[in-house]
Amino acid sequence: MSLLALFPLKDWRLAYGLTAMVETGTHRGAGVAAAFEAGFPKVFSCDVSVEFVSLAAGFFDTYVQEDSLILHALSSEQALPLMLSALSGPALFFLDAHVNPSMFASDLVDTDANPLPLMRELEIIRQIRGDCERDVFVLDDMAFYLQQYWIGPDQTRIMKLPDCVPELRDAEHLVSLFFPKHTWSVVQNPDVALVLLPRGGR
Repeated sequence: MSLLALFPLKDWRLAYGLTAMVETGTHRGAGVAAAFEAGFPKVFSCDVSVEFVSLAAGFFDTYVQEDSLILHALSSEQALPLMLSALSGPALFFLDAHVNPSMFASDLVDTDANPLPLMRELEIIRQIRGDCERDVFVLDDMAFYLQQYWIGPDQTRIMKLPDCVPELRDAEHLVSLFFPKHTWSVVQNPDVALVLLPRGGR
């Protein structure tokens, strides 16, 4: 997971009136921590790893008890409709859901999970939330979509990436499909991320 704290989250929150962060890929909770540090009053996060979600729930117990942090031990495709239905204003979306290849050698995750669900995530968000003209998006780890295969740590498991990947290789095409009312830039922080900001502020 990239360091979300390297982005100007507080500036975005104030400039665009963001009321929550929605994150796909809790991992070890760095994104959750960055959102609360930036003053977000509400954070929604999901991960296919029950272990990661349990760790985050324990570490951020106070926020969970206050109902400021809502965690889901589900795939992003399952969790997004739940998280989206709870939003009441503009939000920051940090879409970082992908299955680490090393996890396929363990029992941490369901190996049937979509390893790179970004396109499906965007389709769900667009279907439920419309054009998202007031929302901010960070699409992280875009470098994954430039690869054709993942090779497991033991060099024995080879996983072909989903057929949707070619559509995600062209940033301009992706923006035209899902974000016609946003400005965009590619940022390396050090991971490659696509950042989309509303045109004209609030």
